[in-house]
Amino acid sequence: SNSAIALRVASSLRNRGYTPTNTLFGSSLCSDEINDTAESLVGDFQNKLGVEGVFNLGGLGGLPFVGTSGMGAFTSHTPVDGKIFIVFGPHVGISNDGTVGKIERVGKDSISTSCG
Repeated sequence: SNSAIALRVASSLRNRGYTPTNTLFGSSLCSDEINDTAESLVGDFQNKLGVEGVFNLGGLGGLPFVGTSGMGAFTSHTPVDGKIFIVFGPHVGISNDGTVGKIERVGKDSISTSCG
């Protein structure tokens, strides 16, 4: 699950000196709204790492679309003597009945694809 992954990663990062006050968290996941919920991977990482905010680097497919200027802005926000953690990648939904690539969306009557 997202939570189990985030817990293992956060534990490993803490062992390497990442703390809530020295870590800048960047996310480059697909911009689909299903990736921006309290139960999402980003939400779980934010919770387990104890960081306040997330710098959004991403676009479709999880590729960082911010370019040189955006990466410069991101790195300029790094705490003094701080560390950077970036999660990136595409996503796939799994419907309540187990169909991979499909998702139930809030306010929609029918199942839809999870990306595109």
